[in-house]
Amino acid sequence: MDRHELDFNITRLLCQNGRASNRQLADTLGVSETLIRNRVQRLLNEEHIHVVAFPNSSKLKNGITGNIRIKTEPEKSTIIGRQLRKIKALWYIARIIGPYDFDCEFFIRSQQEIGPLRDQIEKIEGVALLNLSLLVRYLKNFMGFGLFDSPEGDESNGKAKELDHKIQRILGINGRTPTKVIARKLGVSETTIRMHVQNLIDDRHLQIVAMPNPQKLEAGITGNIRIKAKAGKTEAIGKCLKQIDMLWYIAQIQGNDDFEAEFLVKSHQDIVNVLYEIEKIQGIVHKDLSLPLSTIKHDPASIITRINSDT
Repeated sequence: MDRHELDFNITRLLCQNGRASNRQLADTLGVSETLIRNRVQRLLNEEHIHVVAFPNSSKLKNGITGNIRIKTEPEKSTIIGRQLRKIKALWYIARIIGPYDFDCEFFIRSQQEIGPLRDQIEKIEGVALLNLSLLVRYLKNFMGFGLFDSPEGDESNGKAKELDHKIQRILGINGRTPTKVIARKLGVSETTIRMHVQNLIDDRHLQIVAMPNPQKLEAGITGNIRIKAKAGKTEAIGKCLKQIDMLWYIAQIQGNDDFEAEFLVKSHQDIVNVLYEIEKIQGIVHKDLSLPLSTIKHDPASIITRINSDT
């Protein structure tokens, strides 16, 4: 296994579980733990990937997450990008190649904030078209939990404790922060931190995954596919999409499209192969492919801060 293939495989595994230990990665890939430690550290230090914690949108009782895609007028992208960065509700913004020019993720407190957020973006000079969608549920990769799981205990979890909030903020910046470092920062034992982190993951309040940086990524190509389904076909299509190995993230969404899928592949031919596999699924009306150009804003920790804020 050469260096690029190893980095690609490490990235794929961390996209599934960002806190997988070096030993777990080494055992899975059949290489030494020392080699894994060095490669992971390089991927992180050179910002080929970011490993961060995200709250589970389907568990939020005091917030809504969603996506906005923006089409701009010619020669306006740079100015619009600067204006978008100023909007606090947008925690992720990327320039993309495809039917749209920007891909944005947002977190808001309630449905009533959707209109003002849309208005704020539409007022930016040069914005030609908006496509807003809301997350319905994860199909693939919320720490490996699928669409047809039946989580228990949702009603009994209640509001996260203050310690959980602090842990989430730290992991929102660096999802691979060692337990002992978190414990030292917060003045509690490693055992306590380990238990709280595990509970957040087990109760599906938190996912910790790698996000490839399209500007730096050497091993692999990332991209996004939006899919529109025929009426009554969403469940069947969702099951078929889950079987496509190269799609590491799939969500059902509410908006102009019905599904959003992310892929990480080795080559452009693999993109063709992914699209071919999707085309074979019955009931799909259309699909749109987009590839990231650059990341303009990436601040998942702000979601956790806003969730746990009383303001």
